[in-house]
Amino acid sequence: EFRRVLFRSILSIRSPTLAGIAAGATDAKDMVLRDTFIYKVSMRNLQVINVARPREPEVVGTLTLLDHSYGMCLQDTLAYVSTYPLEIINVADPMHPGIIGSIWRGSWNVFVKDTLAYVAGGRGLFTYSVADPTAPYEIDSLGFGSNTFDVVVVDTLAYVSTRAELFLVSVADPQNLVVVGRHTLPYGGWRVEYSAPYVYVAAQDAGICIFETTATGIAEPTERIPVRRRLAVSPNPIRRWIELTLPAPIANQLHVLVYDVAGREVKRFLLASLSRNARRIELDLGDLRPGLYFLELNSPGQ
Repeated sequence: EFRRVLFRSILSIRSPTLAGIAAGATDAKDMVLRDTFIYKVSMRNLQVINVARPREPEVVGTLTLLDHSYGMCLQDTLAYVSTYPLEIINVADPMHPGIIGSIWRGSWNVFVKDTLAYVAGGRGLFTYSVADPTAPYEIDSLGFGSNTFDVVVVDTLAYVSTRAELFLVSVADPQNLVVVGRHTLPYGGWRVEYSAPYVYVAAQDAGICIFETTATGIAEPTERIPVRRRLAVSPNPIRRWIELTLPAPIANQLHVLVYDVAGREVKRFLLASLSRNARRIELDLGDLRPGLYFLELNSPGQ
């Protein structure tokens, strides 16, 4: 639930001083600043601009896109650019950006968190698994009956702007998106930003709308699991190695399966010839992308 606490047009702040203009870096639609580089999208291209010397910015990398682009998100060394199709671009080498994957859907903007991409496009919100950025696939979608312009995800909630409304969507289950709140907007909620407890929406031809959010919680079971049944995982979160402390000794072999949030198996271990009294096991998960994963353990009879 949220309510609007302020709506007004922003007229001016101060007259800033122009430090520099990068030759060729025109028609900007969106950008992300990372270290000394600006990653900028315009109508049909992505440009990487070195701003280490702000008075002498320099375009160091360019990639031509198939269609007009409008928004972008940068995660690690991947740029997700909203165009048609939505392009996943490797920018590890700023001088030679290259497309490694595509989502064949038109979009206005995209928000990437862990191994999920939240795409605002058409008349709805779409979730995609990007655990493998070279082969993204759709998980779920939610229609709003109106053009959908932007999305920001905070914890398990997504704030989605459309032509006429701001929606609050639960994304706790990426395979089951659910609207849990909404509020009317002036014409066209173009961009959304969140800074607790406020949501800021830039509305076309209207100004800035500021909404106050209220706490939203998720009920969890209170039943205590007996210590003897617990599977201990340490550390959590991890960087590479994980230690499993089993609730009971296992016999001879153990299957360990790792799933991403979409339920797709991403790694499998078969541990054979284990001691009959084996209780602690170490596994190397260093090759997984940052994100949330589920472990499933199977041994004969349990």
